[in-house]
Parts: sequence; C-alpha cells; structure tokens
Amino acid sequence: MNLQPLSNSKIGEYIRIRREAKGWSQDKLSKETGITQQYISEIELGKRNFANDLILHIALALDTVPSEIWLQFEREALPEARIKWKEMKDQE
Repeated sequence: MNLQPLSNSKIGEYIRIRREAKGWSQDKLSKETGITQQYISEIELGKRNFANDLILHIALALDTVPSEIWLQFEREALPEARIKWKEMKDQE
C-alpha cells in the first residue's frame, strides 16, 4: 500500500485553500512562484510529487511557511495514514 497519494492530496488541498483565500488563481500563483500552472494544478489535485524547495516557493508566495503546510498534513492526513499503515502491516 502506498501512502504517498494520501499525503500529496492533503498537502495539495491545503495549498489550494491558501491560494483561494488570497483570491489568487492558479495562474497568479504560477506567476508568483515560477512553477507552471499545470504543475500547480497537479499538486493541488494530489497527482504530483514535489520537492521541499517547491513547497518553500509556494509557502513564501502564499505568505505562510513550509512547516504550516506540513502541520496541516499532520492534522488531517496522519491519523488516516496510521490506520492504513496498520491495515497494511496486519495483512503481511
């Protein structure tokens, strides 16, 4: 079982929420970060992996910090990830 899509989707969802709270389109975030609009869309949909430096650029553009993005993941996705992890281990 792969837990990566779970973390990507929760982080992407939080990025989308922060972007919309600023009243920004994906295109605006793209221009602010230098990341293509298509890539931002795929991050927000949980379809893309991303490096920490990408999260840094997005966080700075959205007036937040990378740790806040990761904390949001911990609050929302970690409990579900623990359940899936236990299920996976129980099946072994």
